[in-house]
Amino acid sequence: MSALPALEEREIDGNYGEIFHNGHYQGDIRSFTGRLAIERREIPRAGTNGLVYRRGRISRDGSITLGKVDSRFEALLIGYANMSEDEKRRRRGQGEPVFPDAQLLIKLDDPDSWGSEEIQLFNVKFWEIGLGFTPNDMVERDVPVTWNNEQLVHAIPRPGNLQGDLATLPTGDITTFPAAGRDANPVI
Repeated sequence: MSALPALEEREIDGNYGEIFHNGHYQGDIRSFTGRLAIERREIPRAGTNGLVYRRGRISRDGSITLGKVDSRFEALLIGYANMSEDEKRRRRGQGEPVFPDAQLLIKLDDPDSWGSEEIQLFNVKFWEIGLGFTPNDMVERDVPVTWNNEQLVHAIPRPGNLQGDLATLPTGDITTFPAAGRDANPVI
C-alpha cells in the first residue's frame, strides 16, 4: 500500500492561515507571502573553471494583502511621511518610536493536516501603501514588509519524525525533518 495518497491528504490548505499583528487577530489580512533568503556568493577557484559557493547576507521581505476596513496603515505611513525633522528628534529624545516596529505571527492550522505551524516575525516594518479605489471593486491593498528576525514557534510534526515543538528544544540541537518515504505507514 502506498503512503502517497495519505501524504496528499495532509497538504496544508491556506484557507486556514491566520495573521496576528502585535498579538491581535487580523481578519482583514487575507494573505502573507514572504521569503527568508541567504545570499549565494560565487567564488572562482584558481586553476579550474569551477565555482564554489559561500553564504552571504540574509534578507527577509514579503507582503501582506489586506481588505480595506480602516486606515491604520495609511495613518502609519502618512504620519511618518509628514513628520518634520524636529518632531522626529523630539520623539527620539523622549524615547518614543518615530516609526514603530510591529510583530506578526503567521499561523497555519488546517484541521486535516498533521498539526499547526506558527512563525513569529520580529521588528516588522511597513514600507508603502496604495491609495485610491476602483468603482465596483472591493478595495484591497498590498503592503510590502521587512523584518529583522523570526522564530519557528511551533512546527508541524510528521509521523516518523523525532521533532515536535521546536521552541522546547535546547539551544544547539539540530532537528531534521526526514521524508516518510513510500514504505512508511503514516497515521491518517
